[in-house]
Amino acid sequence: MHVMWACKDLDVVWEDSNQWGFRRSTSFLSFKELLSWILKNHQQPGLFAITGWAIWNQRNQVRTHQPSCSPHLIAASAKDQLAEFSSVQPAHNAPPRMQVRWQPPPQGTIKINFDGATSAKDQALGIGVVLLDENGSVLGSLAQPTTPLHSSNY
Repeated sequence: MHVMWACKDLDVVWEDSNQWGFRRSTSFLSFKELLSWILKNHQQPGLFAITGWAIWNQRNQVRTHQPSCSPHLIAASAKDQLAEFSSVQPAHNAPPRMQVRWQPPPQGTIKINFDGATSAKDQALGIGVVLLDENGSVLGSLAQPTTPLHSSNY
């Protein structure tokens, strides 16, 4: 906890941003408690994680007598890394789903609904079929595992 958050040598890192103003006013008994608080209070967990990694990485660089950067540069570097990471993430704009309502078939006919499913993990395929009358009553159904068309069984 000390080496990541409470160390006075890190004041320059954590106080480089208004984001971490709670550092002096809120105390934490463990890193888990600190991380939980950050997640609960929406305090930019991504920036916290990258900054924490950079602190730990620089600590290890110094400890193993490797080239390291000044603590003054850690906060800005973490912000830059987060911005770069965010800029290459795909947008999560899912298209709006069409609302589909089941409609019964005309009287005297049967409606057949079917679907398929795949599992790449299990390398499995399956199909399902349901036969319905004009009232929506199930006349018959089938659920069947199957093999891929490119399988050696064909």
